Amino acid sequence: GPRTVQGYAMPLLLAPGWALAGRLGAGLTIALFAAWASAQIALLLREVLPFDRWRGPAWAMTSFLPPFVTLAAFIYPNVVAAAVIVTAYRLLFTRSSRNVVLGGALLATTLLLTPRDGIALVALAPFVRDRRFFLAAAAVALVAVVSNAVLYGVPLPYAGYLFGTSAAQALTGQPSLTFQFWVGLPAILFDRTFGVAGSAPWLLLGLLGVVPAWRATPALRPALAAIAVSLASLSIYRYWEGGYAPPNRYLVDMLPLVAPLVGWGLATIRGTVPRALAGAAVGLSAMAGIVFAAMPDRALNDAFQQRMQDVFDAALGLNPLGWLPSFVPVASDWWIAAYLRLLPGLAIAVALVVLGARYGPPRGSHEIEPA
Repeated sequence: GPRTVQGYAMPLLLAPGWALAGRLGAGLTIALFAAWASAQIALLLREVLPFDRWRGPAWAMTSFLPPFVTLAAFIYPNVVAAAVIVTAYRLLFTRSSRNVVLGGALLATTLLLTPRDGIALVALAPFVRDRRFFLAAAAVALVAVVSNAVLYGVPLPYAGYLFGTSAAQALTGQPSLTFQFWVGLPAILFDRTFGVAGSAPWLLLGLLGVVPAWRATPALRPALAAIAVSLASLSIYRYWEGGYAPPNRYLVDMLPLVAPLVGWGLATIRGTVPRALAGAAVGLSAMAGIVFAAMPDRALNDAFQQRMQDVFDAALGLNPLGWLPSFVPVASDWWIAAYLRLLPGLAIAVALVVLGARYGPPRGSHEIEPA
């Protein structure tokens, strides 16, 4: 159309595949970006995770479990942004031969996607001390400004997205930004249908690795800051659940940067019971991934559906995730049950961070092997 809602970057990326094989070609284009991101995750882990035995599992979990593997089969910009962000991050912070010009230009291409993707540019820029980065990013930003001025009459990045959100606000009578982070943040993490714990509990293992990674790997500190800024920004967005889309869609953009934290978390786990619990989290995530791959409609839910939870109920008899809260306001008193059920989840999250900080990986195992 003359004014696509989210700009022209995605249509241009999809055009060759669409011309060759229609919808299948467009889907394969997204899958290729997912493969690119997966390869970059493997390289990132080699550069920042000092535990050789956990690099493979951390890479496999990130690549083949929800939400990444699910979005690799849906045509959304999130996997494209993930590939761009992790590649730029390596160029800027972790590769032995850095390239701040290419990294800055690549990271600035998120200005042609969506504001969620651009969070990475805003969050990572303060960690770069080379003016060439800013010059390269400014050059790409100028392309976004000029193109949007011509196409939309608004000389700003994300002009198409602004048109789309303003239309949505006019239709619903509600703003897109709610600033109710006390709803959005716990919902992103613990909602039974749209949150991390409901379909990708393996990601919670990354909480074990937050403090050890911060202490031992300075190259990961910008990633931790970017993840925190992204979560904070998404928590004030009214559509925190990602719309009628696979769960945790918005988290995919930063997901490659979470992979090293999961690797640190895996290295921290010791003892039969903790390993069994970690295995259960990974197993439930794998089950969700298989279901989403075999029956993609199970990944799509509205406020009154919880299709993955229904599958857990039917397959396991006793759903180990059935206690999770729902943050979709379908009744006036929805928040009472939601916050009461949230308390165990918060306790688990705090315990994981504390355990990771207190015990961490075995001593003497922090030497990073040559990449």
